[in-house]
Amino acid sequence: MMGEIQSIAFERTIIADGAIATMLMEYGLGNGQSPEAFMLEKPEALARIHRDYRLAGADILTANTFGASRVNLATFGLENRVYELCKIAISLAKSAGDGLVAGSIGPVLSKRDLESKELHSVFAEQAQALEEGGADLIIIETMTDIEEAKIALIAAKEITKLPIIVQVSIANDSGGSKDIISREAAIKLGLIKPFGIGSNCGRAPSDMIDIIAAMRAEWGGVICAEPSAGLPSIVDGKPIWHLEPEEMADIAVELERVGANIIGSCCGSTPEHTNAIVKKLSKM
Repeated sequence: MMGEIQSIAFERTIIADGAIATMLMEYGLGNGQSPEAFMLEKPEALARIHRDYRLAGADILTANTFGASRVNLATFGLENRVYELCKIAISLAKSAGDGLVAGSIGPVLSKRDLESKELHSVFAEQAQALEEGGADLIIIETMTDIEEAKIALIAAKEITKLPIIVQVSIANDSGGSKDIISREAAIKLGLIKPFGIGSNCGRAPSDMIDIIAAMRAEWGGVICAEPSAGLPSIVDGKPIWHLEPEEMADIAVELERVGANIIGSCCGSTPEHTNAIVKKLSKM
């Protein structure tokens, strides 16, 4: 599987899907609610979102497992349902038709209370659940702490045989130059030899171009870029993203130019953003 994906990635740009949680808000997911718990209530909503992304042209769909570690799920009383939720989420993504499905692993929200060994165990459990659930690959994403990203990557590599992409999120308040942080992430994560590295979420979408360029300078393998649809504003208590699909597509062209092999989008994006990326890159 790893060889097949890698071969395709260096022949053409692979298109990943866009946001899941912010799409679920359109179906009733509230602030502070668990997308995984919401999936149990309205599986048809998630199935439709995946189907729309596949129809939009996404090669990779991302399962709704970002917060499916036992620590994050404990907030909602679901800590003993890691394997069940991962299996359901992957099944819903696969119901959208042929193509790859990635299991998502996000940061552990209360990691400051955990020793590295326990954090490793939490990530290993989720990675194993994703592999057993039928994921084709794993995307570790939105990691603001490089050390946490390293622990997650090591745990997933040790427990599974799946290709693993690890993505950091470099926010405006990360401290230091985004180029320096990007290069540091590429060097440190590259030493662990993931299938791919990259960045998602974080800063304004245009900043992702410099981040990916800096990573490419340090990493010769697959690079994944998934910018958000702009920085949100709050309207009537609800986050609103303003980047139009065509604007996202223009950024995708630049991301491809500086070395991204897999391009998707993150918070606030929709299947329309994905389709715009597909159309723009197919014309290049």
